[in-house]
Amino acid sequence: MSAIRNGTMVKEFVLLGFASVPHSKILLFTLFLTIYVVTLTGNSVIISVTTLDARLATPMYYFLRHLAVIDICYISSTVPQLLVHFLSRTQMISLLACATQNYAFFAFGDEAKRQKQGEDASGEHDDLVATSVRASQLQHGLDFTHEMIDDIMPA
Repeated sequence: MSAIRNGTMVKEFVLLGFASVPHSKILLFTLFLTIYVVTLTGNSVIISVTTLDARLATPMYYFLRHLAVIDICYISSTVPQLLVHFLSRTQMISLLACATQNYAFFAFGDEAKRQKQGEDASGEHDDLVATSVRASQLQHGLDFTHEMIDDIMPA
């Protein structure tokens, strides 16, 4: 007797998360859209300010700008699809769209984690430089100017 195999292939998924509360879809759509727009605006302001202001050309602000870009990509990988499903009659997503969304979500999440580790390392480096400059001041009884510090520890 030969084994009979099911030849069914999954092509799309049915999303049932908010199907049980249809009257609240507009409220949820408005809430998530507002949060999404505020987040995009806030991150765009961070990117603009840290790019345009020359005084913010330090590693900490570089990492902050990079984290804002990652945050925009991270939320943009899921929220727009969520908003579409709040308004559509069919609660389905194709296998390819689901796989792509999951890949982007996990990739940007992992990048955000690595970015945070880079920020921690940058902060520790800044603390080390500040401590070594202060120790040198105390050891030699000097008051360093910013120009002297820049000569000792170039950026």
